[in-house]
Parts: sequence; C-alpha cells; structure tokens
Amino acid sequence: MIKSIFFVINTFSGLGGHYYSLVTTATALSRKYNVHIVNLGERVSPVIEKSGLPYTHVFSNFRNQLSVTRNLIQIISGIRPDVIHAFDQTSYMLSFHAAWIKKIPLVVTKCGGPTNPKYPYSNNLIVYTKEDLTFFNSRYTSDQNQVVLIPNRVIPFGQDTERISSLQNKLHLEQKRVVLRIGRIDPFYYETSKQCINLIKELHNLDDSFVLLFVGNIVDRQTMQNMLQDAQGCDFIHFVTDRDYTLNAKELIDIAEIVVGTGRGFMEACSRGKKMMAPNVGQAFPILVDQENFDKVFYYNFSERYHEDKETKIDDIMVKLNTVTPDSSIWFERYFSYKKIEPLYTAFYALLKPTRYLKIFTSINKGLFLLFIHGFINKKR
Repeated sequence: MIKSIFFVINTFSGLGGHYYSLVTTATALSRKYNVHIVNLGERVSPVIEKSGLPYTHVFSNFRNQLSVTRNLIQIISGIRPDVIHAFDQTSYMLSFHAAWIKKIPLVVTKCGGPTNPKYPYSNNLIVYTKEDLTFFNSRYTSDQNQVVLIPNRVIPFGQDTERISSLQNKLHLEQKRVVLRIGRIDPFYYETSKQCINLIKELHNLDDSFVLLFVGNIVDRQTMQNMLQDAQGCDFIHFVTDRDYTLNAKELIDIAEIVVGTGRGFMEACSRGKKMMAPNVGQAFPILVDQENFDKVFYYNFSERYHEDKETKIDDIMVKLNTVTPDSSIWFERYFSYKKIEPLYTAFYALLKPTRYLKIFTSINKGLFLLFIHGFINKKR
C-alpha cells in the first residue's frame, strides 16, 4: 500500500508553469499521502519555497551528477518513499539511478511541450495533453507500459485586490476593457505575444476602451525588445515585469475581462470565469475559445501548436466578446479542478509497472540531452 510519494523537479527559471503544477499535485495528494519534494538545481524555486510543503534542495549542475545521486539515495533512505515521481526530463534522468539502487518504482510526468521522439523511455508515464497520449500510445505498444492522461489541475485561488488596485491606479485601467496575457517573456511565446499585440490594435480601433496588459518575467531581453518594437506608439499596451506583480500573477486575473492563455495559465483563468482566447499559429490573432472549438484547442494544451485554417475576422471577434457568455467556469469544473487529482493519481499509482531500468538507461544515453552533458563535462576537464 502506497503511503509516501517523493517528488523530484529540476530548477531552471524556477517560475514556470510546471513548478505550479507540481505544487498543486503534491498539495492535493498530501491529504492522503506523505509527500516530500526534492528540488534539484543551483537554487530553489520560489514557487516551491513558498508552497508550505516539505522540501529539500540538492545542488545540481551539469558536472556533479554522482554527488546528486548520492544525495538522493541518502534522502530516500531517510524518507523511505513508496514512489519516486519526477516532474521533468532532467530530474527523471538524474533520479533513475537512485530509484534503481533503492528498488523504488519510478514515474515521470511530461508536463507539456511538443511531442519529443527522443523523450526517455518510461514504464510509468503521465501526460497532460491528448496530443502526447496519442504519440506515446503509438510508441509504447507493450502491456509493460502505463501511459495515462491526467490533464493539468488547478486549486482555486483568491485574488490580490491590493495589487490589482495598485496596477489599475498606476496604469489608469479603471473603466477599461483589459485583455491580459500572463507568461514569461522569451522566444518560445513570442508568436502568442505578437498575436496579442495585433489583436489589441484592431480592438482598440473599434473601441478605445480596450487595453492590453502583459505580466511576466523577462527571460530573454531580445524578445522583450522585439515586443516593445511591435508595440511602439501604442500607449494602450502595458508591460509589467516587476517581480512584485509577476510572482503568483494568477492573483491578478480579475483585473481583466479577457485572458489570452496557454497551458496552465489558460486553466487558471478558466477558474475565474473569464472570456478565453488561445494562440492560433500562423494567424494574425489568437482564437476566441468556445464550446465549438474547445476540444480541438484542448488537444494541444492551448499551445502555439494549435492551428485553424479559417482566418478569424476582427469584427466577428468583437461581436462575440460583446455578446457571448463565457463557458470557462464549466470547463474548469469538468476538466481542470484539483478535486479529481487524488482519485486519478491513486488509481495510477495502484497499477505501477515494474521499472525497466536498463531500457531507461539505454534511452537516455541515446538522447541528445545526455550527449550534451557528456560534452560539457569533457570540455571542462
């Protein structure tokens, strides 16, 4: 009988959506299981640090994999978990040795992103998207593998009225129709950002009460410069990159009427009942999500991989924004509520497949990621 779950995650920026996904999952499961998070990396994610969950930081970089393994084994020996659950590819790679030595089942969650043919082999895999489920079911045809779709989940959260009021006063947003985009500023999301800017320029021409608000951390300064250039001369486009607002930015959602969301951010905005839009690759504007297209956009996790051939006209968007009652609260309760986490994960853990460590090791050594690490280590010697 499973009593203890050991979560492992690696820190890069420490503020991406999958850190919040891990914390949401661990928080929901902590009501039934003993949970402990190990945060690998050079620093602790502030999301994990502020979660209130028990965690241990293990310093990790490209050159100390042996010491990471030793540290993980030592921590596991003390905690004695029944399951080791990695939440990204790097932590999965770094923890499988410890799982093998301690003979503990190993699970990995692929949180999102495009399908990846070089993704390490896993007997026990959780995916967030129907796109990934289709891909991995075609890849793993043996009954020795368990691939399960458990979409990202969100715990209901409040709104920071003080910060919202501060932003409204600072940017003069009272009586404005705010389109909100929350997300880190980097090349990966630039297409979405550009669509948001195209959208607001056209909406503002039709109704000058429309404004666009970007809230996010600057990961890539060149992308920030590109976005500023795209928005040049538009005083109705605002960029908020101050950490006072970007940390737990979901607590600002109620500042907006409309949210352009991707992945977890889309789901969080649904919990607040907002009018929802999502990227539509290759088109000028994001797509307004409704009951008719929801399943198709959801298939790609509300990401920049979704494409609809039919071009959306700005007049049609405006009509719908002015007349349609949003269904986002219904979607949230049906697909994204944290209430379903515990039974879904309990069922998954009850059917764990024996971990085929040799096959994992072989798949990792074939991966470009580990080849890069080997090259990096050799270069430093």
